[in-house]
Amino acid sequence: LDGNPVYLRITVEAQINAFGKAGAGDEYIVGGVAGNYQLTKKINVGASYVQSDDPTNDETLASVNTVVKFNDKLKLIAEAAQYKSDKLNDSNTSADPINAGSLNNDEDGTATRVELSFKDLQKDAKLYYSHADDGFDPLSSPLTAGRTETGLTANAVLNPKTKLKAEALQTEDNTNHGKRTGASVSIERQLTQHLTGEI
Repeated sequence: LDGNPVYLRITVEAQINAFGKAGAGDEYIVGGVAGNYQLTKKINVGASYVQSDDPTNDETLASVNTVVKFNDKLKLIAEAAQYKSDKLNDSNTSADPINAGSLNNDEDGTATRVELSFKDLQKDAKLYYSHADDGFDPLSSPLTAGRTETGLTANAVLNPKTKLKAEALQTEDNTNHGKRTGASVSIERQLTQHLTGEI
């Protein structure tokens, strides 16, 4: 915010169904807090915490992040998060209490993401790395649980109608350590005002 490098945001959400209750079952609260601080002219740090008291999935998500702007073209983003959940598989509502322990599916995991990006008027590039544990699977996360990804994308404007595009990606399954690697290079050409071709 202008004139104040510190701000605090608190969010509380509730979804009310036709019967005046939250969701399809018991009422519960989802709350969160997020903070951000401009440490220096080039470095910004932040943190957030979200808690859900859903009876079928009591979960928490805590994260920290930083953005480093080396200049007006080069920027580094780094994030780390911790997720905890005690999902309850309530598909068998008539389960005997003696088996209740088997219905609990406790999960927790961490995730990290680092991204270095460059952009000017003629070209842009992004190098990124992300890793998520098997137990890191909040619905709001763009990361896939149990996967590590490393990638590079780059684009360069050759002339007002032509762009050179390149991409490389490696993904690894953290469970079986299977890897997949791919790369592509293409040229994008604006043929008409509404038609673009790529080879």
